[in-house]
Amino acid sequence: MKRAILFIFSTVLITASCSKESEKSNNFSSRLKSSERLFTDAQIAEIGEKHNEIAFEVYESVDFEDYSASLQSNLMDVDLGEGYNEHKSDIYNAAYDVDYTNLDQYANQNVVAYYEMAFSSLENQPDLESIIEKFDELEAQARDELTGTDLDQVLIMLSVGRNSAYFWLPASKGGNGLGYSKLAYLTSKNVDPNSSNKKSTKEISRGVREAIGKDMIGGLGSAVGWGIGVLAFGGPVGVG
Repeated sequence: MKRAILFIFSTVLITASCSKESEKSNNFSSRLKSSERLFTDAQIAEIGEKHNEIAFEVYESVDFEDYSASLQSNLMDVDLGEGYNEHKSDIYNAAYDVDYTNLDQYANQNVVAYYEMAFSSLENQPDLESIIEKFDELEAQARDELTGTDLDQVLIMLSVGRNSAYFWLPASKGGNGLGYSKLAYLTSKNVDPNSSNKKSTKEISRGVREAIGKDMIGGLGSAVGWGIGVLAFGGPVGVG
């Protein structure tokens, strides 16, 4: 499931950055690091919103009896627009190659530090309001300390994180409840039925934190690389 979550974001980033990237050079290496920002604040907000649009569409009707196949099938049905739909399978497969344990390959340590602070703030599953408040503080700090694509990475990560939290948190904590209900169902299938309700709730909460964290890694790892999925088929994001 974690890989599927990241796949959703990889797809979103490619879609949201299409118009921006079409104006850029075809030299991939020139886009890896820049002293100038390559996204506007409006585009970054759109990336976070698109994450949830696709997540809702994919997870709303997922068939848990054939979970992996259903998830991929639902994703294949999402219309990303001309020039992108044919790459959905490539993006899905590319998400499986992501190394979650080595974030330094996706960003420098100054940027990774912001992910670590954001992820740490999810401990004990605070409510949505508390998460947004903390992420807003981190954004203000990043705007003071970072520039260029480093700042882009952090802002995209936080934009996705805010929206992801809304998707995965239960309604009692300000979330939509859909993602939480899916995690709860998966947990009920994987946790010993003789376990206490307290243990089951703890497992679900851990799943929520990990899901939001993986979404944020999608933002962290894809912002400069223009979508992890892009690496699977090469070329600039603006193809087509």
